[in-house]
Amino acid sequence: MYLFKYILRVDLLIGDIGGTRRTRELADKLLSNHDVHITEFHGRRSAWDFLRGKTERAAFDRFIRKFLRSLKNRHILQRADYIQKELESAGYEKHTIGSLQETFGGVQRKSRIGQRYYVRFQDTMVVAVQFGKRPITEGMHMAAAHIDSPAVVSRIKVPKQAFNIAYALCTSYGGIEPKDVFNKQLSMYFHGIVKDKKGKRKRLEFSLGNENGDPCFVIAEGSLHLNESNNPEPCDLEAIIGSKPHPDKTFDPRKRIILAVMRELNKKYDLTEYDLEDGELWFFPAEQAREVGVDKSAISSYGMDNWACAFPLLHGFLSAKQPEYTKVAVFYDNEENCDTGRGSWDTSFFDLLLLPALAYQRKKGTGHHYESLEKSWSLFADVSEPINSYSPSTQDPLNNSYFGSGVAICPSSGDSGRGGYIVNPAFISAMKTIFNENKVCHQTGIMGRYDEKTAGASDTFHSYVWGGGIDIGVPVLGLHRFTSEVCSKIDVWHTAKAIHAFFSVKDHSKYLLRREV
Repeated sequence: MYLFKYILRVDLLIGDIGGTRRTRELADKLLSNHDVHITEFHGRRSAWDFLRGKTERAAFDRFIRKFLRSLKNRHILQRADYIQKELESAGYEKHTIGSLQETFGGVQRKSRIGQRYYVRFQDTMVVAVQFGKRPITEGMHMAAAHIDSPAVVSRIKVPKQAFNIAYALCTSYGGIEPKDVFNKQLSMYFHGIVKDKKGKRKRLEFSLGNENGDPCFVIAEGSLHLNESNNPEPCDLEAIIGSKPHPDKTFDPRKRIILAVMRELNKKYDLTEYDLEDGELWFFPAEQAREVGVDKSAISSYGMDNWACAFPLLHGFLSAKQPEYTKVAVFYDNEENCDTGRGSWDTSFFDLLLLPALAYQRKKGTGHHYESLEKSWSLFADVSEPINSYSPSTQDPLNNSYFGSGVAICPSSGDSGRGGYIVNPAFISAMKTIFNENKVCHQTGIMGRYDEKTAGASDTFHSYVWGGGIDIGVPVLGLHRFTSEVCSKIDVWHTAKAIHAFFSVKDHSKYLLRREV
């Protein structure tokens, strides 16, 4: 009797929270069940609950270990080199701009189903292609992610000596707050052209400050004791590069410390001050990527924006080995610089050369790539800020993504009243259906409240593809802060699964219901 009363009491308690079994079944059918608001708990279903089985857990562990190792690549050239190496390891052959141009003359109309290649354009853009089983006129699957991150870069005139300290004059790249770089241990990366001891010109790239025992560099802030709450302009940043003068006391005291610094750099790298002016000097946080929390469920690292999306794009692309539709992945530069400059969308390489070349390589002539674009799908991968307790006034619990709830689908890249790419509802439904079939944990959310965000690279990319497009990404805490951003391991994993599912679609008509006109 007492056991029956206990069971009844538990059943009534469960009923109060979730309703009867029949009601819960009805709710699962009719309501969006991602949101849970019970007493003081505010969240969405945790994607960790759906990591099941030894096989998936083992694959997840391998993926995360590789992701952690890849985070040591911080400069855009290092990341492009990493992508190129991974593509070549997977059997992708390198094409040149010249070989693409030859396709217009019919020289390379030998492309076969399953053929894989990549193009490296202006050093910092990498485009990978694998031809699918279907004719290119039935559409392609194209995805893109930028691989640059906010950083500190040198100005044209680099060294400065003042108050017994040698500085590198810097500015910010990518819209970071200058105050975020104060008193942080920084590493230095240089690339440019120098002359060796014999006077022969050579390319030079090196990093200093990443390894144990390396010196680091610091942008120092005014003392708190002086009530100095300095928030400088981006062009006011100065990184300490030395403070010990050259031994010759007869030399100009205004340049003795600079001379000592340049002497060390010249001995090791053949660098001169002229080379610093002509090359690029970048500063990144010296701290290495680390796991976060007692449970090691998250990762803290520089450059999650946007390597946390570019990495799963690369591996989701590679894991879809036998695509039905031709697949294309684009990794590009200068998104943090208004999408202009070397290796950016502003070069128009993608639409003016690559897309027509793809049609020619599949024995199609002028105009066929337009027919292909009308039936193609696009996916743009970029991070977003999930809701958190730090700044609730700028966020919306009903419209923002949640940390640890899987890949975030963004239906709009900006306020609909101000422009931006607005996803077709039919395409959102198609993507969610595909993700559900492939057991991809996903959520829908924008970043912050609806704001006045204007069009960017996402809008440009989707405008090339007329069949349909969508934005997805990893929710990242502390987004666009210089030193460290934090992402959940499980969100990165499900972003890779989402991209794999996108490239593995067998039949568009099964998912995308077009409006009859």
